[in-house]
Amino acid sequence: MACFLVEGGRRLEGTWRVDSAKNAVLPLMAASVMTDDPVTLTEVPDIADVRSMADILGVLGAEVTREGNGLRIASQSLHSWEMPDRLSKQIRSSIFLLGPILSRFRRATVTFPGGCEIGLRPIDLHLTGLRCLGVSITEEGGLIHCDGSRMRAGEIHFDYPSVGATENVMMAAVMLPGTTVIHNAAREPEIVDLQNFINAMGGRVEGAGMLALTAPRRLTAFAQLQTQPYPGFPTDMQVQMLALLCTAEGTGVIVENVFENRFTHAGDLNRMGAHILCSGRTAVVRGVEQLYGARVTAR
Repeated sequence: MACFLVEGGRRLEGTWRVDSAKNAVLPLMAASVMTDDPVTLTEVPDIADVRSMADILGVLGAEVTREGNGLRIASQSLHSWEMPDRLSKQIRSSIFLLGPILSRFRRATVTFPGGCEIGLRPIDLHLTGLRCLGVSITEEGGLIHCDGSRMRAGEIHFDYPSVGATENVMMAAVMLPGTTVIHNAAREPEIVDLQNFINAMGGRVEGAGMLALTAPRRLTAFAQLQTQPYPGFPTDMQVQMLALLCTAEGTGVIVENVFENRFTHAGDLNRMGAHILCSGRTAVVRGVEQLYGARVTAR
């Protein structure tokens, strides 16, 4: 086997300028086709994925030119909604064009994307989200045909917070009349970048990167929980359950049978507005509407 020989004892120092993230740049390149006005992106890394995306945009009719460390994308001559098969298979991020092409032409034909092989990463969630917007989708010969002639605003509930699916739905929905709501949306930084970019072009997207609680009522407190040695309820999970009870509806009881000093965090939770009464190995928690900020100690 190969080995690494590391000789330590030397000072590590220096500076390095980090390029922009391709996971943020590629969706912005895709979103640029939604406007006829020229778009300038600065701090764009000159990497293979960016060049491949630029090639795809060129085939669709956009003009992409590099200006220093940035790109200028002019999409006023965009004429095609059919993704080039060979180029699209080079990068998985080509699927990001599905949403904006639908937004512009109300139809799109795309191939299944290529790219790195780090898992299956199916595009089912992308298609599910678009169907919730009224897009009719058929698959034939390795191509995905999308008819958006009846697109409308909608409400999407993702089973998994997929970054790409969230971005595609954002771009497909932003020019539709009405309000579209995405539940369980991805919250990565590139989602925030896409929101800001769309808004800079005149769109209106809110909530990117934020955790939204979409449930109509509070959790209901469980009556009693007792920690036990394996295979009983683990004592290491008792702390989390106590915190969960703090804002649940009703009163719950936790009995700690493993360690005698496992409620030290209760006092700090009470400082945040919780209502916890501890006696020996038992804690009685009456749920409150919400907690508030306070100075606490991690013990």
